[in-house]
Amino acid sequence: MELVIVVVIVGAVIWLIDRARKRRRQTAPAAASPVRQAAQHLLPTFKVVALGVPGSGKTALLASMFYRQWAPRPELGNYYLRLPHSDAYYLSSLYREISDPTGLWPSGTGVGQEREFEFGCMLQLDGAHHELARIKYIDYAGELLTEASPEHLSSFEVLLRHVEEASVMLVIIDGLRLRQYFDGHVNAAFRLDLAIRPYIQLALRATCPVQFLITKWDLLQPIGFDDRERLRKCRDALLSNEAFRALVLTHNRDRMLRLIPVSAVGYGFADLAPGGHVVKRADAEASPTYVEIPLCAVVPDLFQQVEHALDEAARTQVMGELQRLMGRGGGWANLAAPGMAQTPARRLLRSLAGTVPNGGLAAESVELLAEWLARPFLQEREDAFRQVDAFAAQRATILRARSALLEIMRRQVVSLQEQLPESVLSYELRYLP
Repeated sequence: MELVIVVVIVGAVIWLIDRARKRRRQTAPAAASPVRQAAQHLLPTFKVVALGVPGSGKTALLASMFYRQWAPRPELGNYYLRLPHSDAYYLSSLYREISDPTGLWPSGTGVGQEREFEFGCMLQLDGAHHELARIKYIDYAGELLTEASPEHLSSFEVLLRHVEEASVMLVIIDGLRLRQYFDGHVNAAFRLDLAIRPYIQLALRATCPVQFLITKWDLLQPIGFDDRERLRKCRDALLSNEAFRALVLTHNRDRMLRLIPVSAVGYGFADLAPGGHVVKRADAEASPTYVEIPLCAVVPDLFQQVEHALDEAARTQVMGELQRLMGRGGGWANLAAPGMAQTPARRLLRSLAGTVPNGGLAAESVELLAEWLARPFLQEREDAFRQVDAFAAQRATILRARSALLEIMRRQVVSLQEQLPESVLSYELRYLP
């Protein structure tokens, strides 16, 4: 009997210990692997600064960007954007207000007010969700430039620092001003100049790629039979402006300059009222147009510009080292090896990062740049991925996901260029399919 009691007691103790362990496993967060912890800690972060005059539609554009990219979409290769809950709720609520055909347009960003959003660039791959980069999006009130006053001086100085550190600068051009220009309104050319000129000095000052975004693209439907003809007419109208033409002529060979049409609501959602203001159609349904392109182009445009800036000797050295690495037995998997961060190619890239335009590239961004440059040598990546050991496989998975993300972004940009060749204002920095 005593033996039975002892066995029961021991069994009960073992059961209690096992249950406690299970509870701890259920409640404790899963420990990330060293590779994944390093990847999370060293996520490349790219700063985007958006500027536009009051009423140009830049806040509506931001809300529609998130609306179109908040969840994985097969047509975007399951790429999507993630925000902290409070920011996601704010932009989602804002878009509901914009897209409600019976409601009013939301108010814009206040004078001197800065909004900052940090998007996680996510990719769903093989059943897992990977955060592979971050985009810090800074939304500035246009009044800071058009109605500057002494009390806004400190805000303006902060803006200048943001521009100097920007990975890409977005200059918002109000499509309504272009529509008025084509309709022959009185003083339309002067109003268009006011919508452009305040930002040209900042664009000249920046060393990063610049995207000129024509908002309210739906209002320009009457000026051409398709988007290509409309964009060509808008490009010619903008180039007739002295300040805009000076920027393009100065930087069209050494910086990526784009002209991208965007509409937060799409064709048929809004009309011009007799008084010249934009009104919603009561029976319309919003369908954002081209709004995925600006953020998808951030990383490819920056890397394309940096690659273009490397002199021939440096480019040959970097590409030779990457090609040698890719051909060394393990192929693509060599990029996933733990010691890859110390290879001559990446050491060289780091040393060059401070000498090329937008020299503020951090080490983690240079890692991504090396992967961008290695694109021609990544043909056998699937076979190589299966050859690496368990530890390197985790890094290889991240690398494979980042490679896929870069390709998704590049394809979006190439698709725009094929459909709208006039969207590229740079002569020498065009992408090849």
